[in-house]
Parts: sequence; structure tokens; C-alpha cells
Amino acid sequence: MKNDYQLLDLVGLARNYQHIYKELYDQEVQQAHAIGKKAWDKKLANTIKKLSLEMAGSEAGSDGIEESAIELIGPYNGPTVEIDTNSIKDSAREMSVRVFLDQNNINQKLSWFGIQLLAYFGSWTPVKVGDKYCPEATLESNVVAKKDLFALGSILLAKTSRAEFFKDAPKGNQQYKNSINPLVPIVLGGQKKYNGINYMEWDLSKVGRLENTDISNLVGVKAPNLSEAEILELRNKALTPLTGPRAGKSNNPATAATLFHLNESSIGHLPRLARYIVLQTWAAHPTNRDKYAILDLENWDNVPEAIAGRDIFSPTKAISKGVYDELPWLC
Repeated sequence: MKNDYQLLDLVGLARNYQHIYKELYDQEVQQAHAIGKKAWDKKLANTIKKLSLEMAGSEAGSDGIEESAIELIGPYNGPTVEIDTNSIKDSAREMSVRVFLDQNNINQKLSWFGIQLLAYFGSWTPVKVGDKYCPEATLESNVVAKKDLFALGSILLAKTSRAEFFKDAPKGNQQYKNSINPLVPIVLGGQKKYNGINYMEWDLSKVGRLENTDISNLVGVKAPNLSEAEILELRNKALTPLTGPRAGKSNNPATAATLFHLNESSIGHLPRLARYIVLQTWAAHPTNRDKYAILDLENWDNVPEAIAGRDIFSPTKAISKGVYDELPWLC
């Protein structure tokens, strides 16, 4: 197949998602009905028992007791529990995207897939509400209103954890080096590159409508005010395992995705990606920086200075041009 995002079966992905969603929703409805009916039957039985005791010895006997009980408690009108449609959507997305990634061998196409995904979202028309661009309104305008299945399939990919793209990927396709770096909000990144819209021009409180949970979890997060020395101390501690074959040896901050001993630290409360940003490791390391990555928790468009220290391995440029500057449909 030609290396072209537009030729991927995103419509098939969207339809499979809708099919799985309907199946899961129907299952939840059936289960809710079963639970609701069981509860109603129990209530009816208790009411009949109560009425039977009250009517014991009367001339009427037990005639019409069930009807009277139903009249008292009301007929069964379906389940009273609310169905968690968001959870169903998440499950349907995970299942349908996994099938799509496997069927299309996306882990073998990472050299061009992320570039073109970013470019595709750059073609969307952003919608402004008030003085901010609105993720919700943008999704409505570009997907829902148009009933665009290709766009729906694409947003399902954008809302998927980046780790899913790298399962069983060949060596050399590290997440922090790839164009779908986990710190890049892929939809907003496309808008920034192709339409010049900065991240802080968006209503980030609703960014979860367009981006995955890892990105939306960064909204409103504030890092503690740490000195460079405190950050370096935390980083060196986080990079040094105390057990295993590398016990006592510091891991490379540019490649180490695992951080140790932070739960009880001053940044232990931060989301996973926020820890990389604060410590400038892995995807946020100065040698891996990309101009569309979030590197400052309080200003997503800001690029902070690199932290000095013995464990910064020969940084080249603060921001590398990277693969984003290649032609988006280049084969």
C-alpha cells in the first residue's frame, strides 16, 4: 500500500467502533433490565406478602392482591440505573482501534503515519467560541455535523494512548523520537503547525474531547516551585533503581521511560507525563524536544531552558526540526 494516510480504512474503523458500541450498549441495557426487573419482582413479592397479612381473614381473601400490589408500587417501567455511555465509548474505541492497528500494521508505518495524522488534523476548520477555540465545537463541526466517518475514525486514533501505536514496533521507533511523541497533542498540534493556532488559544478545559487522557490530564496541573538543584536531585533519584541488575546505576534520562521513587516526593502527585516534563526526561529531554510537544505545564506553548547537569547527554538543539517538517504526503 502507498504510504498515504488518506488510503487507510478509517471509515471501516469508525463503523467497527459504532458496531461495537451498539453491542456493548445493548448488553448494558439488557443487564440493567435484568437487575431492574429482579428488584421490581422482589418489591412486588414483599408488597403482596404485606397485603396478604393485612387481608388475612377478610371475605375478599387473596383475590386481586397482585393487582392491588402493582397499583401500589407501579408497573415495571424499565431500569432505573443510568448507563455509563462514556465508559462504553472508551471500551468500544479501545477494541476497534486495536483491531485497526493490528490489521494495518501501524507499528511498521511509524516513520510516516504520525506525520500525516498531524497534517490531517491541520486540515480541520477550528471553531471559536468567545475568545477561545473550542474543542467540543470543533469536534461537532468537523465530525458530527458532517457525519464524516473518516473524521470519526481519525479522532478515535487521536484519543488513543500513544503506547498502543508502539506495541511490537521494531527497535528504533521509540515514542520519544517519533512524530507521535506522547507529549504532542495531535489534533491541537496539527492546528498549531498548519493554522498557527497556539495551544493556549484553546479552551483547554475541554481538550479531552479531542485528545487522549494522558494529554487532558495535564490541564490545570501546576508543578511545585523547585530550584534547578532540587530538580536534578529528584531526577537522579528517579533514574536510579535500587534493585535488579542495574541497582545503584543511573539510567539515561534521554531514553528511560521508567521513573523510580517519586510517589512520596514533591512531584509524586503529578500525572505520569507531567513528571517527565518537570524532570526533563524521556520525551521531554532536551535532546528529544519537538516544537509541538508540551514542555511547560503552565504554558503549553513555552519552551523552558534546558536544565544543566552531568546527566544531560550532549544536547544538540533545544528544539529539533524533527520529522514534522517533511512533506505531509511524501511517499
